[in-house]
Amino acid sequence: MLSLLNSLKQTQTKSVLGLKSALSSQRSSVKELIQTNLIQQSYLDSGSSIGPLGFPVSEVQFNGTQALRQYRGGDISILGDVTNMLPRQSVSVTFLGFRCLEESDWDQSSTHDEPYFIISVEIGRSTPVVRKFGRFTGVDSGTEEGIGDVLVSDVAPNPIIIRAIVYENDDGDPDETAKNIQDEIVKLSQEAGKLASAAEAADGGGIGPSAAAGTIGAIAAGPIGALISVGIVSVLGLGDDFVGQSIAHLFSHPEDVGNPPPLGQFQDADYNCKIFVNGKSEGSYDLFFDVVVLNIPAPATAPPPPK
Repeated sequence: MLSLLNSLKQTQTKSVLGLKSALSSQRSSVKELIQTNLIQQSYLDSGSSIGPLGFPVSEVQFNGTQALRQYRGGDISILGDVTNMLPRQSVSVTFLGFRCLEESDWDQSSTHDEPYFIISVEIGRSTPVVRKFGRFTGVDSGTEEGIGDVLVSDVAPNPIIIRAIVYENDDGDPDETAKNIQDEIVKLSQEAGKLASAAEAADGGGIGPSAAAGTIGAIAAGPIGALISVGIVSVLGLGDDFVGQSIAHLFSHPEDVGNPPPLGQFQDADYNCKIFVNGKSEGSYDLFFDVVVLNIPAPATAPPPPK
């Protein structure tokens, strides 16, 4: 319902000026402010940037009685006093497996390598997904291992970083290594969330083309840019050799959202994302991923966007 009183209550303000401030909006029309608040309340109810819509990429747009705001994963529109939330895109990431390009120069007591992989998927403000794979035994140059595990599914196409961290198991505990890295990732992601909060304001460019470059950079850089895995291992005395880490960076800009182009096949599976980890004397690996952007058809009753 287009009610100024309801908007003031929802934003805990007492005047139109206070409402403008709470919404971070420059609108002078009371009706447009009320519609902006209705869109924002629907967005917050959906989970804001960690919900199906992800970060906003446009200001609220008005056309007659209709208002609309676009997001990474869809849009929210108002026609009259009816609010419609329409998810349009979602993303899944599957880890297909790895290939050892070059084994380490020195395998200590073993004639083979015993690597394990800690892979994180960092998506905007949401808590990163962190998974450990392995340890794998009997790994030499040319060894391939198929995995086929879905890391994330049905998430909004926010800026995404896939980070691969590789270790060679010697005297350490891979589970302990993974737990300590996950704890550090979660802690740093909470700090990064503070940088991203400005992009979730009720009005403004979000992380679209008109957004401040600093805001986009803070989100796109991912929550664990300060994470140095070899430092964590040495400080904790976990006893495993750090091979290396590298990342793939997806959907940095709104116009990038879509299925990445195919790169080839790994064990008869198509892949469109590959991460190369070069540990030099500690070995080197290719890791293969399939990133799928699913287009969600709009309901037949959905109102058309404003022109």
